[in-house]
Amino acid sequence: MSSIMSSMELWVWPSIAMVIFLGVFVGVAIRVLRATKTECDHNASIPLFDGTEQNQFASSGTHPALAPSQKGEAR
Repeated sequence: MSSIMSSMELWVWPSIAMVIFLGVFVGVAIRVLRATKTECDHNASIPLFDGTEQNQFASSGTHPALAPSQKGEAR
């Protein structure tokens, strides 16, 4: 058993795990750094909703974090 385990190249698995971790970490960091204030505010308020509040965005048909900026744009 010892000779089988010593002949296996087990260093590959931790290296693959590190590459996957770094890829996910960089992806999450980029997404967080590019988030708008509106999206952050909406995500921060999610735990406060219990499902009984009316959806104030249902009438517009868009989510505020996904809607285009209203600065200087005509509707």
